Amino acid sequence: MRIFRNLRFVAIALAVLTIVGMAGFHFIEGWPWFDGLYMVVTTFTTIGYQEVHPLSHAGRIFNLVLIVSGVSLVFLGIGTLTTCGKRREKTRESPQKPGIKRALVLDSA
Repeated sequence: MRIFRNLRFVAIALAVLTIVGMAGFHFIEGWPWFDGLYMVVTTFTTIGYQEVHPLSHAGRIFNLVLIVSGVSLVFLGIGTLTTCGKRREKTRESPQKPGIKRALVLDSA
């Protein structure tokens, strides 16, 4: 269940980073909360539609930190979801030789 713990960590970290990003754009740039949310989502998903409003120098530095941390977390989440898609290795006793275990790896793909 380590995979689910990692997935929960990534989801919580993304939620916290989203709130921090919204607050950063609100307080650094003076944007409405929704514009900050929109900017954070387009940044994390690497859509890159341009800024909602022009960014100041401090806003650009904040956005750089947000890009690196947010995109890294999104890719980490994708990797964790990919790992969840794989079935865990199962062991069964060999019918031919009792007492000997063999590994059966099942892949969902």
